[in-house]
Amino acid sequence: MKKTWNSKSAEILAETLNIRLTDINPLRADKRVTIEDVRCTHRDIKKMGYNVTLLVQPVGDQETNKMKLTAANVKKLVPFWKREIESLKDGWPTSDVKVEHIHSKGHGHAIQVTFSVNQEFTEDEDFELNMIVEAALDVDDDGNYPVYVNTNGNIVAVASSRTTDGDKTRYNSRGTSTLMSSNELRRRIQKK
Repeated sequence: MKKTWNSKSAEILAETLNIRLTDINPLRADKRVTIEDVRCTHRDIKKMGYNVTLLVQPVGDQETNKMKLTAANVKKLVPFWKREIESLKDGWPTSDVKVEHIHSKGHGHAIQVTFSVNQEFTEDEDFELNMIVEAALDVDDDGNYPVYVNTNGNIVAVASSRTTDGDKTRYNSRGTSTLMSSNELRRRIQKK
């Protein structure tokens, strides 16, 4: 018998929790997945995998980099970074994303990223965990989201920003664009 959803609610809950139908073991003999099956699977998934903490410092393109590492600039990058890291769950089993600006004596202004990877990997599959971490470190790997900096080194916009009325912000007169990458300051991966 093939697995199916018992209700639309179970399907929606699984989608919200980023759980695939194939990952759920239904208790019913007819293989229909219930909300309780989804909840049990979610509890089990939360117990396995890794907790990842990264400390990164955003940097601009080395040739045109005028971006200053100030609290205001780093805070402007936090929502962009969070949105990009949350999009990782479209391809990998990630959850519990938290992105925040921190200031440390040794590193200055930086972004701390924490998230969970809800899957365990064998030694042969460790490259997948490293791919997830690398994707979290390099949120603008294709250069689609340049950061616009004025002559004082202050960020005036990030290309994915939108105005309150939903229109794209116009950047031509706002400043020089710089591609963003990051310096990894610290990486901690702990098995749950």
